[in-house]
Amino acid sequence: MNDEYLLNRFIKNYKQDFNKIICSDHKFSLTWRDLFIHANNYAIDFKDLKQNLIPIIVDRSIDTPSAILACIIAKKTFVPISSDQPILRIQKILSQLEIEYLLNLGKIHFENEYKIIPRKNLKDLVQTKNLDISFSYLDPLYLLFTSGSTGIPKGVMVSHKNILNTLKWSINYQKWKENDIIGIPTNFGFDISLFDLLASLYNNVPHYIIKDNKDPFNSAKEIIDNKITSIFSSPSFFSSLIKSDLINILSKSSLRQIFSGGDFFPPEHMLKFKQDMPDLDIYNVWGPTETSIVNTMHKVCDKDLELALEQKKDISIGIMNHNLMQCFVIDEKRKFKIEEAGKIGEIVVTGESVSLGYLNNTGNNDFKKNNKKLFFTGDLGYFDDKFNLYIKGRKGFTVKVNGYRVNLKEIEIHAISYPSIHQAVAFCPLDYKNIIFIAIEMDNNLNQIIKFGELRAFLRKRLPSYMIPKEFIILKNFPKNVNGKIDRNLIQIEAIKIFQNK
Repeated sequence: MNDEYLLNRFIKNYKQDFNKIICSDHKFSLTWRDLFIHANNYAIDFKDLKQNLIPIIVDRSIDTPSAILACIIAKKTFVPISSDQPILRIQKILSQLEIEYLLNLGKIHFENEYKIIPRKNLKDLVQTKNLDISFSYLDPLYLLFTSGSTGIPKGVMVSHKNILNTLKWSINYQKWKENDIIGIPTNFGFDISLFDLLASLYNNVPHYIIKDNKDPFNSAKEIIDNKITSIFSSPSFFSSLIKSDLINILSKSSLRQIFSGGDFFPPEHMLKFKQDMPDLDIYNVWGPTETSIVNTMHKVCDKDLELALEQKKDISIGIMNHNLMQCFVIDEKRKFKIEEAGKIGEIVVTGESVSLGYLNNTGNNDFKKNNKKLFFTGDLGYFDDKFNLYIKGRKGFTVKVNGYRVNLKEIEIHAISYPSIHQAVAFCPLDYKNIIFIAIEMDNNLNQIIKFGELRAFLRKRLPSYMIPKEFIILKNFPKNVNGKIDRNLIQIEAIKIFQNK
C-alpha cells in the first residue's frame, strides 16, 4: 500500500491504532474505528449523488471531520462553508457550484432551494466496508472560497497532490511527539483548520475541536482540560488570550508549540507568551490558500524578538524548501525577478504547492505566466543574504500620501509598541484624500487614558512626518471575520463613523 496517498495513509493509521482516540469535540470522542464507521455512513449517501462537489455547512463538532473524510472515501470534492458568515455570501458561494444536494451541519434554513443530506446519528454506526482507495493524484481534494476583490467569493481548487506536498514538507517543522494533541480553534471554512485536520489524520496525532474561539476563557479552559500541546491559529486568537490575562493560567497547561499565520503577530505579544511560557515554541507561518495553505515556517528565537522590539527589525517567516516549496520576489510590474538581498518585491510561489486555480477560471491570470505554473500572492517581501524570507505587508498596504509612498503596516508596528495599545490598524480612506487614519484597540487596563499628543511625539521619533496619522480613533474591541482574523474593512467602517460623529 502506498501510504503517501491521503486515504491510504489514513487507512494505515486506522489499522495500526483502531482503538486510539483521534477526534474529539466538547461532547464526543471518536476512535479511528468510530471515525471511519461514522465517515462511511456519510460516504454511502455521497457516492449515490451525481454531483462531484459536496458542500458542507460546517460546525464545530466531530461531524465535520467525519463528513470531510467521507468525501475522500466517496471520491468527492468537499466544499467547507462557514455558517458564521452572512447568508447572502453563502448563497453567492452555492450559486457557483451548480449542486442539488448539500450537507447542513450548521443552523441555516435554506427553504426549498436545496435537498439536504441527512445528518448521521453516532448511535447508528454501521461497520465500514472494504474501501476503494484508487483515485487520481490530481483530483481536487477540496474547494475553499476566499474573499473576491469584486465582492464575489472565489473558489480555490486544491488537489490531493497539493496537500500531500504540504504535509510532507510540514513534518520537518511539526515534530510530533507521542502524547501530542492538536487543538483546532479556527473555523473549518478557514484553510488553517483544514491543515490541522489533515495533518492530524496523516500523522496519527489526535485533534480536539475547541468549542468557541471567540471566548478566550473557554478556549484556555479547553486547552488545559484536554491537554492540548499544539495550536495553529491566526494572531488575533493568541492576542485575545493576552488581552484576557490568560497566559499565566496557560503556563500550567501542556501547550508546547503555537503556529501563527494569516496575519501579523506583534512581537510584543510573542514576548508576553515567552515571558510566562519560556519553553513554548512559537512559529511564524506564511502561505496563501491558493498555494495549499502553508509555504514557510520559522521558529522565533530570543534574538528575533530582541531585534524586532529594539530595532523594529522584521521577523523571518522562514527559508524556502526548494524541493517541496519554492518562491521568489519580483518587481512592481511583474517583469523581473529580484536577486538583491533586502529589496522588496511581490512574492511569487511556484512548484507543487500551487493549487489547481480558481473555480470557473475566475482570476486565473494570477496562476500562470509564460505557461509556467505559479501564483502571484499580492504579498510584499524580501530575502536577506542568507535566503530567509520576510513579509512587509500586502500590495494594498502601500498607499500614496501627498506624493510619498507609505507602508501602512510600518505605522501599525510602531503604534503597537506604544504602552497600552494592544492592536492598531492604519488606513487611508478614498473619501479623505491624503489623510492617514489609525484605529486603536487598547489593552485590558480600562483605567489607562491615551494622550494623543504623547502618542504623536512617540511616533515622530520613529517615523517620518508624512507617515504620522492625522486621525486617531479608539475602538473598544476590534471586530473579527469568520476566520478569526481582525476585520480591517469593518474596523475602517466603524472608525469612520466615529470620526464623522465627532
